[in-house]
Amino acid sequence: MALAASCIAPFASAQEIIENEDEQAEEPAPAPPPPPSPTPKPAPVAERPPFADEPSEAPKPLPAKPKPPVGIRVDAGYATRRLFTIPVSGVDMGLGVGVQPKPFAAVWGATRVFYGNTEYGLNVFSVRLGGEGELVMFDRVRVGAGLSAFIVGVGRYVRNETLLSWGPEARLTARVDLLQPTGFAIFARGALEGAYEIYDDSAFWGMTAGIGVDFDVAGKRVR
Repeated sequence: MALAASCIAPFASAQEIIENEDEQAEEPAPAPPPPPSPTPKPAPVAERPPFADEPSEAPKPLPAKPKPPVGIRVDAGYATRRLFTIPVSGVDMGLGVGVQPKPFAAVWGATRVFYGNTEYGLNVFSVRLGGEGELVMFDRVRVGAGLSAFIVGVGRYVRNETLLSWGPEARLTARVDLLQPTGFAIFARGALEGAYEIYDDSAFWGMTAGIGVDFDVAGKRVR
């Protein structure tokens, strides 16, 4: 009896093990864990253009427009005139203030004085006040024209008095710059002048050849 019980005990233990394994086999396998959620991709960052952090370069200011040159002109020369049919010779002097707004043009306000004698020794003078315009050619050559009001006086021989008259005057001029240092020019000038003398209804006209200097007092001469 005891032998039988000892023989049956191992089979009973084996039977329990088999039943436990069957119970474990019948139990469903645990569900696999869910896959991890995908990590969201970071939003794309817009690329900044090169040198975006650097301040933009300020536009360069335009150069200031140069002011037109302003000059003073002084000249003198030998002059011949005719009053009626009487020849007169003497010196003609001029002073002008002008501006050259363009490289090819200049405008002057000018006053001129003539002082001379007739062949009989009578003193003759004239004063003109007016303006001139010049056309600049080839940098050194200028041609121009002018209009003025003039007064002429003639000394009387037998009396200590002067006869005066007046009228309009016009002239044609030509100038050649002999030297052009910085800021001024030395020139030769020629002119043909004619005036109508109202008092005696006659002409007073002639030619002038001389030399002068033209120097800048403001601005820069355009050459």
